[in-house]
Amino acid sequence: MNKGFFQYGFGAKELNDPRYEEYLLADRNGLQHLRSKIDEVLDGADEVAFDSEEVSTELAGIRIAGCYNPPKIKSSESSVLINFGCIALAIIALGVFILGVWKVVELALR
Repeated sequence: MNKGFFQYGFGAKELNDPRYEEYLLADRNGLQHLRSKIDEVLDGADEVAFDSEEVSTELAGIRIAGCYNPPKIKSSESSVLINFGCIALAIIALGVFILGVWKVVELALR
């Protein structure tokens, strides 16, 4: 059996095809090895290492993890000030517009 491979985005630059940068690229032997390791984890192992004799990959193994909770981005003081400034500027612009319309109506009624 030939040594298989799988990589995350492997070969995307060599192929000059950015569509594959976010893919798991593999040959058939690599996918079969990955499937067997996934089955081992699903059958009860907490984590499983990939066998370097059977597959060529930069990944060390797979592990079952809890739900992925992406980190929450806290708004900084500067972004709060920018938001406040934009709202204040919009209110001032609206006030100037309303004042201009009022003056035009006032001149038209003279």
